[in-house]
Amino acid sequence: MKIPCTIGILTYNSEKNLARALASIADFAEIIVTDGGSTDATLDIARVCGARVIPQSNQGHAITDFARERNLTLAAATQSWFFYLDSDEIMSPELVEHIRTVANDSAHQYGAYRVRYLKTNGDASKLYRTYREYYQLRLVRTDIGARFERSVHERIVVPPPVSVGQTEAPWYVPLDAEYLSFRVFAPRAWMRTAAEAAAWQPRGAKDVFLGVIGTPFARIAKSLFKMVAVKILYGKDAIPARYELLRILYSFFLSLQCARRLVLGRVGKTGV
Repeated sequence: MKIPCTIGILTYNSEKNLARALASIADFAEIIVTDGGSTDATLDIARVCGARVIPQSNQGHAITDFARERNLTLAAATQSWFFYLDSDEIMSPELVEHIRTVANDSAHQYGAYRVRYLKTNGDASKLYRTYREYYQLRLVRTDIGARFERSVHERIVVPPPVSVGQTEAPWYVPLDAEYLSFRVFAPRAWMRTAAEAAAWQPRGAKDVFLGVIGTPFARIAKSLFKMVAVKILYGKDAIPARYELLRILYSFFLSLQCARRLVLGRVGKTGV
């Protein structure tokens, strides 16, 4: 019996990893692929695997508001539970079974779950050790009024009365060569930091300092600390140093994008 839960995935020319993601969620009753106008084999792969395809709101263009696209997917869900997965991620068998148990229990005490996620090597055969354990709110009932917020680094927000549980059953984020490539990462990071800077509305000199210098460089310092600490603690099992170096590049780009908005006089306006 299929699991009464909808899995939502955003795609755009995602043929490289989509089949792997879809194989890990084959037991679910509904898979919705929200596509941005792919020109490769993404849609063929999705349909062969039984996914329902719906369009993103701005076909043929990079996503500037991830919450909006996630909310489109959530609104289209027909099952009692919803989980979102990226096209380059994998759901573990343990998480599949956890969701099966939760979704088939009509008297379940929680309306949402924070779910553990683990970084792995490219084929998910090795788990990397990180500075701490990481969790995200990813599994929610579709009848509680949950919504995604924030255009970049989107998150699910549930109404205050809803009880939120936590599970150790993980999903995996494989760090393959492309994921860790500066050449691939840089243009994506530049677009995402542009969207993040577009939402930045400083209200004085302090906010300007934090946006251009304070927050980005605090993130850089944090990444450097974690990169060194994890290597000391876990040696060869540590997450690759390149991962934190990419986070540093992202923070540097964010500083540049905020400064760019100030120079162009676009603070307080939409767009970058």
